[in-house]
Amino acid sequence: MTKATYLDHTFNSRNPLVRFSHRTRFKNCLKSIDTREDLKLLDFGCGDGLFLNQLKQSTSISMNLLGFEPYMDSVAGNEVRIVKSWEEVSAEATEIGGFDYVTCFEVLEHFSLDREEEALSRMSTVVKDDGMVVVSVPIEQGLPAVVKNLFRRFAHPQHRQLYSYKNIAKSLFSKSFQDIRSGDGYLNHMGFYFRDLEKIFDEKFQIQKRFFSPIPLVGRHINSQVFYQLRKK
Repeated sequence: MTKATYLDHTFNSRNPLVRFSHRTRFKNCLKSIDTREDLKLLDFGCGDGLFLNQLKQSTSISMNLLGFEPYMDSVAGNEVRIVKSWEEVSAEATEIGGFDYVTCFEVLEHFSLDREEEALSRMSTVVKDDGMVVVSVPIEQGLPAVVKNLFRRFAHPQHRQLYSYKNIAKSLFSKSFQDIRSGDGYLNHMGFYFRDLEKIFDEKFQIQKRFFSPIPLVGRHINSQVFYQLRKK
């Protein structure tokens, strides 16, 4: 049996709600970019490179696209450059005079607060002064967290201790998870709250726009992701 990929769990998920959420997320990612000739864009934590390849294939305009992904392998048929070291990103930024866009989709929720701050600091050093940083993260508090974590509890019975009813109740009321939201490793979604991330944004960026996905008009209580468009202070 072929091992399921990240794409199989998200964009091509068998669950129609999961599939709808992630496909709408990708559409919003593409809509967030004002494509133009010689656009310079870095995707921070680009995963398998699906977004970058979709962006490249969405237009005949020539763009300078770069992905930064230290861990995950790229999608089959990848057509964009993806590097694994930040030194390569910094060198590229110096050579081209900075990126017009830095995107970071569904990455920061896997970091501790300290690592979120470090990642955003890195982004601020490679984006142009008049450039844009576009971020999306999942909503993991309130009703969306209850629905997601109940699904995870039954889909991943080996992790039921993490997705205990007590922890699910804590996420409903946005209670702190300091014990599992610290360290330098890869963190799961439990206890990630986008409001905490907004406080870190404020150190280096101004929020130009915030909207929820997949149904913007109903606010955070029914949605699964939140998007930000950020400008350097």
